[in-house]
Amino acid sequence: MKKINARIIKGIGGFYYCNPIDSSFLLQEKDLIECKPKGLFRYQKIKPQVGDFVTLVKENNEWVITEIKDRKNTLIRPSISNVDKALICVSVKSPKPNLLLLDQLILNCFINDIAPIICITKVDLDLTKAKELKEIYQKLNIPVYLLSTEQEDEIELLINELSNTSAFLAGNSGVGKSSLSNRLCLTQMDTGNLSQKLDRGKHTTRHIELLKTLYNGYLLDTPGFSNLELDEKITPENLKFLYPEFKDSQCF
Repeated sequence: MKKINARIIKGIGGFYYCNPIDSSFLLQEKDLIECKPKGLFRYQKIKPQVGDFVTLVKENNEWVITEIKDRKNTLIRPSISNVDKALICVSVKSPKPNLLLLDQLILNCFINDIAPIICITKVDLDLTKAKELKEIYQKLNIPVYLLSTEQEDEIELLINELSNTSAFLAGNSGVGKSSLSNRLCLTQMDTGNLSQKLDRGKHTTRHIELLKTLYNGYLLDTPGFSNLELDEKITPENLKFLYPEFKDSQCF
């Protein structure tokens, strides 16, 4: 019975598409393998997620997911696993920065053992405002990148930051997530125009997929992060412990 180790890259319509980890297999067959989960998972109420490390077995000439490895972390909306870093995007203008969403995303990163990285986009529209935001969030020891179409040096540093890691893009619509993804990854995503009436963008990402970055990393371009609620594990009692600036203070 043929068995290989792989990672789920995307899931569409009940099918999952996996990238084999075993190098010997890559030399013999296609890079992505279409498969379905074993029926037992459904009875156990276990659902594979994009980002999962899995074992595949070939049965009746079809590949089946027979094992899901232990996960480093799991996010529910959207459904992803084994994430190392988060690229949280906020624009200085068009649309105006949503700092509440930014703070919510940072808190979710802290509680799920994900390293946040802030990407301030469209800095050519207001460089002064972009530098003010960078100064605020750098005090939390969070990496901050100022990005525009002219900022190639910053993009190169960001690509290096993603080397050999898995990350996801987050932020409200219209801040340039898909455009940023196209600069970081080998695969090109659709981009949408900003609605001038509503001052927000259209969702151009329709499914969850792991995209290969330029320096051997993965980037998840994910729908569903523009309307994020705080993780249910964050209670009023433990919220203060998630703020790094509170750790050495007497705020209780």
